[in-house]
Amino acid sequence: MRKALLGTVLGLVMTVAGLMVGSGQATAAGCDDYAIMYCGASSSSQFINKVNNDGRHNDHKAIYADFGLVPSQYGKFVSSAKQGTIRENGDIIVDGTVVGRSTMNVGRVHDSNFTQPVIINGQQYWGGPFGSTYHANTADVMVMFNDQGVMQFAVISSCGNPQRIVPNKPVYSCDNLRQTKVDKNTYRFTTAATAARGAEVVKAVYDFGDGQTKTVTNLAQPVEHTFKKDSKVRVTVYVKVPGGNVVTASGPDCITQITFQAPPPPNPQAQCTSLTAALLDQTTRNYRFVVTAQVSGGAKFESADFDFGDSTVMRGLVPNGDRVTVRHAFNEAGNYTITATLHFTDSSGQAATATCETRVSQVAVAA
Repeated sequence: MRKALLGTVLGLVMTVAGLMVGSGQATAAGCDDYAIMYCGASSSSQFINKVNNDGRHNDHKAIYADFGLVPSQYGKFVSSAKQGTIRENGDIIVDGTVVGRSTMNVGRVHDSNFTQPVIINGQQYWGGPFGSTYHANTADVMVMFNDQGVMQFAVISSCGNPQRIVPNKPVYSCDNLRQTKVDKNTYRFTTAATAARGAEVVKAVYDFGDGQTKTVTNLAQPVEHTFKKDSKVRVTVYVKVPGGNVVTASGPDCITQITFQAPPPPNPQAQCTSLTAALLDQTTRNYRFVVTAQVSGGAKFESADFDFGDSTVMRGLVPNGDRVTVRHAFNEAGNYTITATLHFTDSSGQAATATCETRVSQVAVAA
């Protein structure tokens, strides 16, 4: 595939090296001696089929391996090769992005344009800049990328001529995880990322470190989360690179530590609110005593002890809800002070007490 060096007029259609050329564009396959693959290929599958089965040349595998396409990757080439364009200056463009440039177009014939010798597997081929060796100003190319989106192999479709390439490595990174405190344990997050040279951010996934995640497709979209414990938040940015593969980007600037602000412990409160006495039988001086407690802040009413003031003590009476009811008969008339001691535990199990008193006076003498 050689550049037409005759003084042609732009737009004139003419035959060059077996190809029809018009307005600087190739319109037919490269079926000449310059072509590495005679007549080229119209698809990636046809290209690999001719590499394996073309009876005209038996050197395809060696040539293409020297340019970055080894037999173990033929299947990948068939399934993933992208259509692109190579310009006169060597730029290779896929999906509107310059993914690299050609430094040499390699063919089979030595002439005034193909001047650089290339030895592959003991055989000599010839190369030169695309702009001076191809018969048109642009050409369709098939391009294969590695998993990171870096151009790995490029070949002209019409003639199978491989290109020595300098790839443009796509640029992508997760740059910063920003947080703003909304309230005590609720935070708002956004992420800054870089995606250039054909890289495109697809989504970002926030991992809040507590088993919950959140996915956004717009990094400017704020994400809020309420924490219930100390957590390490990580965000991973997913990036589509040339060739269609999706890669991830993270890093130390996309990780942040959240310290949970625990609420203050409850202030346990327990008090004895009343101790009442009711005479049940005047003859026997039998009374009913009811002591009532009030608890809050996680305190628990455990039991009550009664001292009836006549040397009689009852201990460990179990409450019914917030109160304990007990009966007691006095043996002799007199004035008595009755004391109830209430036992509590707070939320941590620590013990506390509270007391109430009441008086019983002028106990009647039995008739």
